[in-house]
Amino acid sequence: MEAMIQAAAEEIADAELYKREAELFRREKVAGEAVAPVLAGFAAEERSHMEVLLGMLSMEDMAKTKREPPPRSRTLRDALRAHLERELRSIRLYEAILRSPLKPRDRLVLKGILAEDREHLDKVVDLLKHLGPDPS
Repeated sequence: MEAMIQAAAEEIADAELYKREAELFRREKVAGEAVAPVLAGFAAEERSHMEVLLGMLSMEDMAKTKREPPPRSRTLRDALRAHLERELRSIRLYEAILRSPLKPRDRLVLKGILAEDREHLDKVVDLLKHLGPDPS
C-alpha cells in the first residue's frame, strides 16, 4: 500500500508541475512543435492517474499523499531533464506495484497508467533530442 500512496503523491506533484511548466514555457517550441500543449496534456493525464489512484486508497491513506511540489526549472532543458527522471521513477514504481498482488481491475488500470507514463518518457526523450546538446 505504501507504494500506491507514493504513486498517488507523485501523480499529484507531476500534475501540478506539468501545469505550471505549460504556462512557464508557453512560447517555447522544439522542432517547430509548441511545448505548452504537450505539457498541458501530460498534466491532464497525470490528474486522471491521480484520481484513479486516490479511488484505490482509503481516506486514511489519501491523507498521506500530501507532498510539496518539486521546484520549478529555470530552462526548458532543465525541466525536461527533471521530467525524464520523474517519469523513470514513476515507471519503476508502477512496475514494482504490478509485481504485488492486486485485484484484476486495479492491475489493468495500473498497466494503462504505466503505458501512458512510458509514452510521456518517450516524448520527453524526443523533445530533449530535438533540443540538441547542452550549449554550456
